[in-house]
Amino acid sequence: LNFKVNLNPLISYKKQIECDSLVNTPPVLSIVMVYLVASELLKRKELMYLENQQKADLFYKFLDQQEIFMPLVKKNRSWMNCTFKMNSNEDEQRFLELCEKHRIIGIKGHKTTGHFRASFSVHNTLDQVNNLIQFMDSCLHHFKSNE
Repeated sequence: LNFKVNLNPLISYKKQIECDSLVNTPPVLSIVMVYLVASELLKRKELMYLENQQKADLFYKFLDQQEIFMPLVKKNRSWMNCTFKMNSNEDEQRFLELCEKHRIIGIKGHKTTGHFRASFSVHNTLDQVNNLIQFMDSCLHHFKSNE
């Protein structure tokens, strides 16, 4: 039997023998660089995860300590987005107007579900989350005084 098989040179023993096993010398520097960059990215991802968790925990703690703003989900809370609502549609409309007045954008929730959404993405710092909590706290006093 005479078989002619066209093997890839990387898995051909004949080609490996002809080239003293140097058919494909791996680019060691490139491999090391990819390893170092990937390791650094994984460390940063872990840090971002911890930062998001810290921001979300702070915000949820605020929501749980008062009665005007209420989280929509209590069981499986997201560390990226927190959805919350208020006691009435009138309060939500007033809160949204106050947000617009104070140039707080992107807090309005989804078109179909409504309510509000706070994002804890990488672009939002812990200071910004604290500022949002302080603003919402000042709104609490505003809503309590109007009752």
